[in-house]
Amino acid sequence: MENSKLQEILKLSRDERLEIVKSIWDSIAEEQDNMEIPKDQLVELKKRLEKIKNGKAKFIQWEDVEKIFEGK
Repeated sequence: MENSKLQEILKLSRDERLEIVKSIWDSIAEEQDNMEIPKDQLVELKKRLEKIKNGKAKFIQWEDVEKIFEGK
């Protein structure tokens, strides 16, 4: 993207910029069927799903995750 186009976008209001982001995101989502998952990510996803199926996956509450990142 040309720098001048970006500068024009950045001058828009927050709501206008959010609308542009939404439009871009929606256009990407429409192309989702054409996107391939990289092999290493697919392998990792299969490993994680298998752990869930076998009951070996450990889950924690979101509040606990927040505490970890807040240093509590």
